[in-house]
Amino acid sequence: MSIDWHISPLEVLDYYVKSMTFVANLKCDKDKPYQLDLDDVIITNEVLPIKDIKNRFAVILNLEIKAPELKNTPYAIKLEMYGYFQVPYVMPETIREKIVKTNGTSILYGAAREIIKEMTGRGIYKQILIPTASFAELNKKENKNEPV
Repeated sequence: MSIDWHISPLEVLDYYVKSMTFVANLKCDKDKPYQLDLDDVIITNEVLPIKDIKNRFAVILNLEIKAPELKNTPYAIKLEMYGYFQVPYVMPETIREKIVKTNGTSILYGAAREIIKEMTGRGIYKQILIPTASFAELNKKENKNEPV
């Protein structure tokens, strides 16, 4: 059975990895379950309007997974991604950045999950899939970034 769907008002223009490092935790015991706690995953984002183009935005996503010595975490990871997004001019200016902040961050995070899964699958331990995340709460904080 087909589902009803429509094109999102948020258009992904491009995204890429700016930098990524992952380092194997040689103290990790591959015969024991991996321990990846939410406290060990740090996510930050930044939304920047593109100068002179009112409906385009850049999103910067930084993701860090710590591998504390006392936990059985296979890798320490740092990833920085950039994404470029466009919203329709017909969308009210008051909600454009909110849509980009929530959905753009979600799109980049989904891509980051896949990249991390693929990269760690090439490492000395079993690949890891980081937890899914919701960014619905992002718009409760006010964003006062300057155009780029």
